[in-house]
Amino acid sequence: MNMLLLAIILILLVICVILIILLIRRNTQAVVKNNSSTNLPEKNIDIIDIQIPKKIEEMGHHLLFQSCLKVFESFKALDYASKSEKILDNIEWHSWQISLLIALLQSDKDFFIPSMKKVFHPSILNRSSSTIENDMQKILKKYEDNVNILKSRDDLSKDIIWSCKEVSIIFYYMVIIKNI
Repeated sequence: MNMLLLAIILILLVICVILIILLIRRNTQAVVKNNSSTNLPEKNIDIIDIQIPKKIEEMGHHLLFQSCLKVFESFKALDYASKSEKILDNIEWHSWQISLLIALLQSDKDFFIPSMKKVFHPSILNRSSSTIENDMQKILKKYEDNVNILKSRDDLSKDIIWSCKEVSIIFYYMVIIKNI
């Protein structure tokens, strides 16, 4: 009887050890998988491939540029350069505005911003080119995943999902990175 009890305990112990090993392996693989994805898209997204709303697509270059200029004037008036970095995380911009900016990027026209130190927060100005490129890829991925281009201008204007930092990065990308 003691031998039988000892055999059962031994078998249960072996099963427990196997289960623990399997759980540790599974958790380790999950951690490695999570650490390897850095929130970047698997492949770079080309701005040209981004779909934009038809109304924006049909705009002439002059009207598109004027619309983006109004977005920029609003951005500049909010004076993010002199505010705390935490303010840049505020969600204040809507998908119609972002669609306009992406359309201007697609048109491959220059957008000049004088005295950038007065316009951009130091945390944006101090980013490396590769960081801005990576941030822009994240923005494009977010746009692809979250913006329904079939919605009307009014609906996209209610779609307030963009941070001040994202808008800053788009403008900075327009001026600096795109021209490198």
